[in-house]
Amino acid sequence: MTDRGREGVEARRDGKIITFYSYKGGVGRTMALANVAWILASTGRRVLAVDWDLDSPGLHRYFYPFLGDKDQISSSGVIDLLDRCYKAARDDVAFSDEKVIEGLAQVLEYVVTLDWEFPGGGKLDFLPPGRQDSAYSARVSRFDWDSFWERYGGHKFIEALKCSMREHYDFILVDSRTGTSDTAGICAVALPDDVLFCFLMNRQSIDGAAAVAASVRQLAQRPLRLLPVPMRVDEDDIAHLRNNSQSYIRQRFDRMVEDSGVASVNDYWPSIAVPFKKPYGYGELLAAFVELPGQPGTLLAVYERLASVVTGSECRLPVMDPQQRQNGLIAFQGELVRPIDMVVKRRAFLSYVREDLAAVVKIADALRMVGIDVWMDRTHLKVGDRWADTIKDAISEGDYFLAFFSRAYSNRTSTYMNEELLLAVEQLRRRPRARRWFIPITLDQCEIPKYPIGAGETLEQIHHLDFSDDWSSSIAQLITAIVD
Repeated sequence: MTDRGREGVEARRDGKIITFYSYKGGVGRTMALANVAWILASTGRRVLAVDWDLDSPGLHRYFYPFLGDKDQISSSGVIDLLDRCYKAARDDVAFSDEKVIEGLAQVLEYVVTLDWEFPGGGKLDFLPPGRQDSAYSARVSRFDWDSFWERYGGHKFIEALKCSMREHYDFILVDSRTGTSDTAGICAVALPDDVLFCFLMNRQSIDGAAAVAASVRQLAQRPLRLLPVPMRVDEDDIAHLRNNSQSYIRQRFDRMVEDSGVASVNDYWPSIAVPFKKPYGYGELLAAFVELPGQPGTLLAVYERLASVVTGSECRLPVMDPQQRQNGLIAFQGELVRPIDMVVKRRAFLSYVREDLAAVVKIADALRMVGIDVWMDRTHLKVGDRWADTIKDAISEGDYFLAFFSRAYSNRTSTYMNEELLLAVEQLRRRPRARRWFIPITLDQCEIPKYPIGAGETLEQIHHLDFSDDWSSSIAQLITAIVD
């Protein structure tokens, strides 16, 4: 990333423009762009997401909770920017001054910043398609692209707009119109450094994407990196993409992948294929609020890999503060046709002494926010339960056993927690050594007891998590340990 200039003024950047294109709609192109944009901003990049799909705009739906003008009724954007330039050119036959064109192409006058604090100085701005008022469709349909381009030198304006975007952002992601329209041509040929061709696993979609890619390569007259991205893929078919180099998809696109410079064509296909996941079919939703980073088989993991391809370096979404994540998901839920559950499902037994209840409840609440089922005696033991049997069953059925140690525990001469520890150690001895299950946690400066766990080892030899210092970092590590 480019360093900031003196006194808080940004140094000039040299951003990269990536167009997301699909020959037909309903592919998942816009969703992929929104998620990649979020991941890039979350890893400290300054990102601009552009909705250039003027006929069917919808990118703002993925950013809905973080926009002031949620339905884009009053937010000017791409068509307004183009209109301003077109009118200036039409009214001034001497419209050739580069400084004038640069002034008209200042993108910052039209962008809106998402209301979210990204880590590492990251930022996500959004360039809307234009004001979604009653006159929007008319403004788009009457725009004379041929006249703008041929008569008034629209290509000069597009070049100036590119410079303005590059100057202020590290990555500019452009959501293109489908098909072979003039606007699609600008997005796929005139604007980008890279083009991602998103397609479904059928011949119409494959052939359409391949034909447009060939046309883009011929028309661009400059080096472009073109990348095919299969979407809404059945998970059973993903491995097939790696193993069958003679498949129709690979016959059409392998040369394109080779030319893009990826290390392995065989590895590229299964890593970049976007699977179909049912929960995302009920509305526009960012995977960062549903799934956790680094989890294999998730949409988020695929989008992380796609972001890595875009940047040329590994991109992994930082673990989000659980409260932030929960608040974001709640905000999205109001927009979904059908509410969804969190994807991650794990069960954890919590063992503690009464004096530490407040600290343990706070941790338990954070775990529940990301879909982890927490078992605590105060909430799960019912009147009439046989205590020993209920506790034993809960421990054996849990995916994890969390033991909370503290000075209060050390000062106890007797406690039911010791009974739970004995049962847990018995379970631990039966479980595979390589499988993480028993997680010791210290709540303050204290020692882990030297309980023998077999093979000459004690509990203190299991790496523990210390909550006495940085709570946010510790809860993030705990969540990652449980769902990893």
